[in-house]
Amino acid sequence: ILLEGGEAIRFIDPRTFGKITLLKSENLEYYMPKLGPEPLSEEFDANYLHLILAGRSAPIKNLLLDQRLIAGLGNIYVCELLFRAKVRPQRPGKSISRKESRLMVKHAKAVLQEAIKVGGTSISDFRRIDDKTGEFQNFLQVYQQKECPKGHALENIRLGGRSSFYCPVCQR
Repeated sequence: ILLEGGEAIRFIDPRTFGKITLLKSENLEYYMPKLGPEPLSEEFDANYLHLILAGRSAPIKNLLLDQRLIAGLGNIYVCELLFRAKVRPQRPGKSISRKESRLMVKHAKAVLQEAIKVGGTSISDFRRIDDKTGEFQNFLQVYQQKECPKGHALENIRLGGRSSFYCPVCQR
């Protein structure tokens, strides 16, 4: 999409997970409230996470991927942040302690910042706007790996129709 000032908006989505909706300004509020806070925002903190998990029996992984609760966390990054926080992906949201909420927020922000710094994660066909690949796949600790950094065999289960890589020894 070419804008009046000469700038362009490019939407490259080879895996077809994304969507663009053109809206008039007055319709923006109708669509935006359906999304949770962005994980790098100040609004996404341990108190917010603990509050939205309270009373929910769905697996923590599914809750973290729910864009209505948190906008912008994807499958790869959720697997990685859960490993760093030592939380199993199938645990019910309501079982997550305040301490674990703090760790998950800390690691969500860290994983995303690290991935952004190296241009994202190129699994299969992902390309940046400059047609280069990202480099974060070289730093993945569990996603599509056989062993965790400590040498334990990883398991891959399906949760919410998505692959969920985790270490049954390191994550509880």
